Amino acid sequence: MSTVLPISCKSLFVGRGRSEIAYCSMAEKALLPLFPLDLVLLPGEVLPLHIFEPRYRAMISEAHANRGEFGIVRQGKENLQRVGCAAQVREVTERFGDGRFNIDAIGTRRFMVHSFDSSEECLHGAVEFFGDDSPVQANAAQVQALLDGAARVRKLLGQGSAKWEPNHPWLSFRVAADLPIAAETKQALLETRTELDRVELLTAYLDGVIAKRRERQERERLVRRNGRLRN
Repeated sequence: MSTVLPISCKSLFVGRGRSEIAYCSMAEKALLPLFPLDLVLLPGEVLPLHIFEPRYRAMISEAHANRGEFGIVRQGKENLQRVGCAAQVREVTERFGDGRFNIDAIGTRRFMVHSFDSSEECLHGAVEFFGDDSPVQANAAQVQALLDGAARVRKLLGQGSAKWEPNHPWLSFRVAADLPIAAETKQALLETRTELDRVELLTAYLDGVIAKRRERQERERLVRRNGRLRN
């Protein structure tokens, strides 16, 4: 089974402890083992996983032993997404007597699947890694609007405050990883190729979440007062 090691990388994400994950901005093609899941992983996001199927235990164990990568692609109702995120094992957190184990995986870099290969026990993809098309960043006002929206959503959910680096080149990924974002929106963020566009997309999404929550609260308030809602 093949694994992929990152090359010519620029370090953007540093894990806890001694673990450092690197991000490759230059294009690179590879045959990558794939782990289809009903979720979206973002670069820099930490994802706890319970690995129980023997084929995926072997795949993840090999990647971990070689400090290699495996790809996470979202499994939809009808097909697999072609844009996914590579991951590395940051830590094996627990092992069980029957061979199962828990890991913390961390997203490293994005890829496009050009073709799928199901000839082996685990699905593989002929992928091409990609970065952003442009280094253009959001301005200070746009960044503040995103951070304000994220803070309001966390407050509505009863979560504590979070600290984000306003000048981080991938602030949008960092913020989205800390919030319960719909999978469709996370997939759109993953596919978007400028940070400016991602900030605008995520800000609009959070504004919509806040508006829907306020509307629901108003409806609940009227119901408690035996009010009647207009159609």
